[in-house]
Amino acid sequence: MEDRTTKRLLTVDEAASYLGMTKGSIYQHIHERTIPFVKVGRAVRFDLERIDCWIKEQSVEPFDYESSRRR
Repeated sequence: MEDRTTKRLLTVDEAASYLGMTKGSIYQHIHERTIPFVKVGRAVRFDLERIDCWIKEQSVEPFDYESSRRR
């Protein structure tokens, strides 16, 4: 059986803390629809699994300057 003690939906405050962002930045992402969110009535929530996927999608691979200079 799935462990239900882990919270799945985060509030704006919790998402901001989880992502290390300000609430204003979170609201800007919501306004621009650049972050996945869920509407529960008038409330905005963030699915933790979708946020983790979003983080991976935002990742940028480092550039290898040494190999680019050898060309």
